[in-house]
Amino acid sequence: GLTFLICNFIVVQTIKSDNPSNFSFFFILILTLSALWEEIGWRGFLLPILQEKYTALKASLIIGLVWGLWHLPIYLALNPYGDKTMIFFLMMFIGCFALSIITTWLFNSTKGSLLICILFHNAINTSAAYFFGNIKGEELRALLIWILLLIVSAVIILFKTKGSLNENA
Repeated sequence: GLTFLICNFIVVQTIKSDNPSNFSFFFILILTLSALWEEIGWRGFLLPILQEKYTALKASLIIGLVWGLWHLPIYLALNPYGDKTMIFFLMMFIGCFALSIITTWLFNSTKGSLLICILFHNAINTSAAYFFGNIKGEELRALLIWILLLIVSAVIILFKTKGSLNENA
């Protein structure tokens, strides 16, 4: 939580998102403060344990639920005045399920490559910070389209792998 507060302060308070050269800075900052550590927990630790007991899809949905709820305190801390409505959180929450399915597929299809999961997670977080970091409460359209694209991607992966979430199955 503290790393997200630091990241938010740096990103929102001191950096202008409209400068394309900042994308590399976002990528490195978010990698070291967020994606690296989250993926060590989600895919490096929790996913293998859950997949011993559940299917990959069910494990993904469990992680999606926990991952989404994990972000609620961060969302509330970063948005104490409520200019971003609860719809923002709900969209992110739903996005966590789609991202969890996609990332499980990446993990399983690469025989457990945590690096690819970290880079994917970081690319998502960096893109979100870069493109949606300064979005206002009434500007939901672009974020909604992004979440819908993630959902469509997850559904395509589910169909393509027949629910196994493993390219090699």
